[in-house]
Amino acid sequence: MNQTADKKIYAGLFLVTMATLMLEILLTRIYSVTMYYHYAFLAISIVMFGMTIGAVIVYILPESFKKGEARTLLSKNAYLFSVSIFICFLFHMIIPFSL
Repeated sequence: MNQTADKKIYAGLFLVTMATLMLEILLTRIYSVTMYYHYAFLAISIVMFGMTIGAVIVYILPESFKKGEARTLLSKNAYLFSVSIFICFLFHMIIPFSL
């Protein structure tokens, strides 16, 4: 793989990670307004757990993640992440929450 491909993969990884952090901030703001403030800390903990478990899976199963397939895996998982953000946000707006 050439140097240009590595930069593109790192740029894609940066954008997905930035989107995850932006989602975390969004959920923190929404939870602190619509629910008790301590649910905001729950959102932060869930995001940190998700990032950690992803890193642990890559560390434990390195044979499942070949270097040549990084572009394909990144694009597929980024697409699934974007779809899941939309669906989860809709569920959050549909499910009623009363204090």
